[in-house]
Amino acid sequence: MHFVNTPEFRLFDMRNGHQLQVYQQPGGSDDHTVTSTAFSSSGRLLFADIPMGIASYGILY
Repeated sequence: MHFVNTPEFRLFDMRNGHQLQVYQQPGGSDDHTVTSTAFSSSGRLLFADIPMGIASYGILY
């Protein structure tokens, strides 16, 4: 994961360093903090703890 002070975060493949996906945070909050992330047991969902609650994202690769 790569986090910057924008409403997005990026997922990278650690084996080769390629960017896999860019995720946008929902809502219009000025606080773009992501405090933690986790993957589902199947690896198909990414969960992010953001100021508005928990957001879930489908993983496409």
